[in-house]
Amino acid sequence: MIFSDSSLFLILKITRLIINIIEEYIGGKKMIRRKEEVNIRETLNARGGPGHVFFHDFMLKEDAPGHGRLFSKVVIPAGSGIGVHQHTDEFEAFYIISGEATINDNGTEEVLKEGDFHICKNGDSHGVTNNGSEDLVMIALILNDLS
Repeated sequence: MIFSDSSLFLILKITRLIINIIEEYIGGKKMIRRKEEVNIRETLNARGGPGHVFFHDFMLKEDAPGHGRLFSKVVIPAGSGIGVHQHTDEFEAFYIISGEATINDNGTEEVLKEGDFHICKNGDSHGVTNNGSEDLVMIALILNDLS
């Protein structure tokens, strides 16, 4: 996969923000959240989408005040999805771990597979549906747009 200069810049920006959040949150102390401590939220009709979506929340808004609101493994069963929605004063990145995602990127549909990456910039809209036959598993990160 080839990234444009602006995509690479956003990836680097996301990485730096994650490091800043972790450094501020842990304050120099070791912080571990075990698998059994991760909150799993089941959401029906997420953002108006079909079916159920399961969010395995590694970090939430209260864990990173002023920086972002979500860092989760997202599991979307076949036929389910997250409806189209807009991001304002924030941006979201998806990394596909397994399965197949149909992404609505500002009205244009694209199919993403394992290893693919999607970013929804501040002011843009997107949604994701699992039109495949197996669970779609992805990492989602929503950070504040500090530019």
